[in-house]
Amino acid sequence: MNNFVNKVTITGNISTEPHIIHFGDGKKIARFQFATHEVYPSKNGIKQTITSWHSVFAWGKLAATIEQAARKGVKLAIEGMLVNRPFETPEGEKRYKTEIRASKIQILNT
Repeated sequence: MNNFVNKVTITGNISTEPHIIHFGDGKKIARFQFATHEVYPSKNGIKQTITSWHSVFAWGKLAATIEQAARKGVKLAIEGMLVNRPFETPEGEKRYKTEIRASKIQILNT
């Protein structure tokens, strides 16, 4: 069986103002940080919240949607896939950053 799946579906809030990069050929990319929350009861019954932070990027029409309608605090539903982006530190070390490449975005509030 060779059916491998790389799919992410998350719902949460934009935690930073989106950064939009415009390229000379008219293309654009939107990058932003995204927060998801898990709520669970502790041993003594008090609700606890764990927040996870995610790096998200979107190209083209999705980037335009983010640029026009999404701001810090806006709740989104995002579908996409995980990608590992290589980068080099100022000290010359090779590292990787795991990000979500969005393929669908639904704004849940404005």
